[in-house]
Amino acid sequence: MQEGRQTLWMQPGDVISVLDADMIYVYGNVNKQGSVKVREPITLTQAIVSAEGFKSAAKTDKVRVLRQVQGNADREELVFDMNGDR
Repeated sequence: MQEGRQTLWMQPGDVISVLDADMIYVYGNVNKQGSVKVREPITLTQAIVSAEGFKSAAKTDKVRVLRQVQGNADREELVFDMNGDR
């Protein structure tokens, strides 16, 4: 993959594709499951808010994040307790 910092001269027939935004997916026991476009890093709390919060039966002490391992197709699982000071 080419680094964006270097000058790349365009040639006839070249196609330029600029991605709109990265996507994250929020699913499970949230009020609005689906994809969320992100243009800059967001927190886990912001992702939950974008899904309109947890459903009443959600186990908020075991929120799982599946993150793709850079450089391959494997995913790592991270578990978070979102109960805070409750």
